[in-house]
Amino acid sequence: MNAEIVTALAGYIARFSPGKPIPAGMTEVMNDAMAERIRQGEIQRTVREMGQKLEFIAKELDQVVAESRTVVAGKKNPPA
Repeated sequence: MNAEIVTALAGYIARFSPGKPIPAGMTEVMNDAMAERIRQGEIQRTVREMGQKLEFIAKELDQVVAESRTVVAGKKNPPA
């Protein structure tokens, strides 16, 4: 839970204080939090889930391309 809080705080600081330096000690806390998330396998799980979502999107795009080719082919060869 600490890692989630630190990540949220870091995101807030980056978003609402652009150009300002990160407070002293925050970098070390952020690094520790990220290391904890890695240890817990959270990063790997997230990457795996993103890969699955990308595969799903790729399949949907392939289907759209196939359907559009069918439509284009139908326009080139209209029924007699």
